Amino acid sequence: MDAFSDLIRGVRAHGSLFGSSTLSPPWALHFADGAPLTLCTVLTGAGWIVPEHRPPEPLRARETVAVRGPAASPWPGGPPSGTRRPPEPDFSAITAEELAAYRDAENHFRASSAARALTGDPDPGAAIEWQKVSLSGRELPVRVYRPAAENDGKGAGRAELPLVLHVHGGSFVGTAVQSDWVNSHLAAQLPALVVSVEHRLLDQETPLSAAAADGWDVLRHAARWGIDPARTAVFGESCGGLISALAAIRAREAGLQLTAQVLVNPAVEVTETMFDYASIAEYGYNPTRAMPQLRLFQRLSVPPGTDARALSPLYADNLNGLAPALLVVPTQTRWPITAAATPSDCGRPGHPYGSPNTRARGTRSSAHRVWRRRPGPPGRRSSSSSGSPRRGPREEDNLMTKTRHDRLAIAAMYTGLGLTVIATIVPYLDRATTHLLADHIRAGYPTYSQTRVDSAVTTYLVVLSAIGAFGVVAWLATAWAVKAGNRWARPAAAVMFVLGTSVGLTGLLTKDTPGETGLPPALGWAGIAPCLAGLLAVALLWRRPRPA
Repeated sequence: MDAFSDLIRGVRAHGSLFGSSTLSPPWALHFADGAPLTLCTVLTGAGWIVPEHRPPEPLRARETVAVRGPAASPWPGGPPSGTRRPPEPDFSAITAEELAAYRDAENHFRASSAARALTGDPDPGAAIEWQKVSLSGRELPVRVYRPAAENDGKGAGRAELPLVLHVHGGSFVGTAVQSDWVNSHLAAQLPALVVSVEHRLLDQETPLSAAAADGWDVLRHAARWGIDPARTAVFGESCGGLISALAAIRAREAGLQLTAQVLVNPAVEVTETMFDYASIAEYGYNPTRAMPQLRLFQRLSVPPGTDARALSPLYADNLNGLAPALLVVPTQTRWPITAAATPSDCGRPGHPYGSPNTRARGTRSSAHRVWRRRPGPPGRRSSSSSGSPRRGPREEDNLMTKTRHDRLAIAAMYTGLGLTVIATIVPYLDRATTHLLADHIRAGYPTYSQTRVDSAVTTYLVVLSAIGAFGVVAWLATAWAVKAGNRWARPAAAVMFVLGTSVGLTGLLTKDTPGETGLPPALGWAGIAPCLAGLLAVALLWRRPRPA
């Protein structure tokens, strides 16, 4: 319920009512309060929506229907009752034909007036129109947002507006229309000319490089709109953030100086390692099933034979001289962000598609400050509202420090796992070959018969095997916890290290009745070896990035 209560506290949801019901067939719900809008979602099972004066329509699991009620509505012309979003397909096995059908239906919904309940209404102070950019052998649609002429004299008649090049999210689905709210508000309130690229969507015949080329082609033709070239910024969400970042890199190579990058929940790489991050393990299927979509996105982005690193800003060879970046990510708690490529400002996390949520207010004000900057000389940072100096190389490198430390810690844990398996096997090898343990027992207890020595060796093997099995489980569980990004992973790793070291030291130092250690020194040191890997893992997990 917490997530839903957060949602209905948003600006556009003020005064709304949220209800959740678990019902057994036959069931029915009737909304009779005259609400201007009702959103219904079936989480499991199936049902029917029966709007007045319209035929009933089926509603399957995970489908959402937006129904307009009899009260006044801000939607121009009004949507048809029962406007339905298509069901989510199986992205892991989707065919080219199924992807095309789903994309058409989903984009039809996103461009409909019914979707305005989720994406927001355009700012009335902005004029919106479709245009086409003529390229070699083709025309590329763009959605252009201008301040309206009557907007306090700062509208369409004002020369040399700054340009914001926008790229919507979705990769294999999506349309510029879904971002009307945020783009129209930018156009009216900055004021600025906002151009949103209706790029080619990814499919089995259209890789990410084609979409990235569309973003760059529009940016390099920006002079056609009579904008102020000294105030040009790129802005994108999700895959659109990736395309915007790639456009910024190409702009630097072409000598085009940008004012800012605003990257909202951006993808930053499309290599196979994108699935190795702890956040993927923790959030790949919760709160939504994002993993199948991400894997489809990665497959479509980089067909076999494609250099994925060339399309991954995270692996760019040179990140110097890029425009300042504002990076906005959705998080559970507020945390500081340092851009990998450039100096960055960080606002509070907002909705990745710019929905009018109260949590996004800080982000919007930060974005306005970034967009209003004027670029300085190449290689130097423009002055910002905070007056903070350019960050040094060490500070820029700290972006991925925690992830790098976690990966190294996990590698140390797997090394410890291997050493634990070896330490468990060594006594068995000794029993078959060198007989160190048997000779050690015989030296301590010279009166023991061979049968009794063999029995003592067997007892040791059982105890050491049980300790080794526990160690294997502990290594695997702790490595999994670190990969998943669980908060208890670091304390758990420290506890396991203390326990393992205690057991190892016990075997190495504890003396038996005759005054000798229970294990021969060689086997005792074999038990200590995994503890060294544990010490390295714990040190990496608890290490903090050093300040610049």
